[in-house]
Formats: sequence, structure tokens, C-alpha cells
Amino acid sequence: MYNNSNNFGGDLMDFNKIDPLTYDKYTFGKCIRKQREEQGVSVRGLAKNLHISPMYLSDIERGNRYAPVKGNILSGLIEYLNIPENQVNSFYDMANATKGYSEYNKYLMENRNARLFLRKAMEMELSSLEWDALNDMLDDVINNRESKKKIKYKSSYDK
Repeated sequence: MYNNSNNFGGDLMDFNKIDPLTYDKYTFGKCIRKQREEQGVSVRGLAKNLHISPMYLSDIERGNRYAPVKGNILSGLIEYLNIPENQVNSFYDMANATKGYSEYNKYLMENRNARLFLRKAMEMELSSLEWDALNDMLDDVINNRESKKKIKYKSSYDK
């Protein structure tokens, strides 16, 4: 299932090199364990830093529990396992795969426009470059929104 030389071998693993089509409920846990062991961190040590029980972390690593898909535990794993910024999205996707992408499904069910957007994108069979362009546009929208918040905050502070 995995190519050991690319995905689980070497120094620290590269989450971007694991084919998303191979994600299953065990992938995230295997990756967490591999990353933890490569850094010489024990289950107890990492669990203590995350403020969770070693048993809970062990269950995640063995695929017996869903990965946390949001909140302090997932962000703590990113921090304590030194997940590079350019691999964080793959890390999140892997975590979501343990739940069958239920967070995405829930969002799509609750948001008609998101479903419409995705349906149109699927019908168009967008290329990777087109998806990259859409992601860049969304980043621009996000940055614009954050800039407006800063301006609004600054102007209310000045009053």
C-alpha cells in the first residue's frame, strides 16, 4: 500500500507524497506513529504535551479511534510533530479521511452554494492548474476579508 522509500522511510516523512487515494482510517495513525518515532518521542511524552491520555493517542495511532479533525489536539500534533507548513493540508486531509471526510460532508450538506460550486467544478472536470487558480482566488478573498477586519478594528479603536 505504501512505498516505504518515499512515504515512511528517510528522516521525517513527507505527508504530501502519500497518495490521497490510499487514505483510510489507518493512514493518519501510521503517519503519527512514524513521525513521533522518528523524532524519538514516546507515546506518553506526546500525550502529555497534548493533554490527552496515552491510551487515546495509542488508539489513534492504531486506527481504533477517529483522528481529531479540529481543535487543540490536531493543532498540537502539527506543532509537536513539527509538521511543515506546506504539508499541513495533507495532514488535515489524512485526519478527515479517518472519519470518511464527514466534516466535509457535513459542510456540504449545510451549504447549498458549496454544493453548487463543487457540482459545477466536477462537471467542468477542472485541471490541477484550474484548481490552483481557484484556490489562489479564494486566498485573495480570505486576505481581503482579513484586511477589512483589521481596518474595521483600527477605526473602532481610533474613536
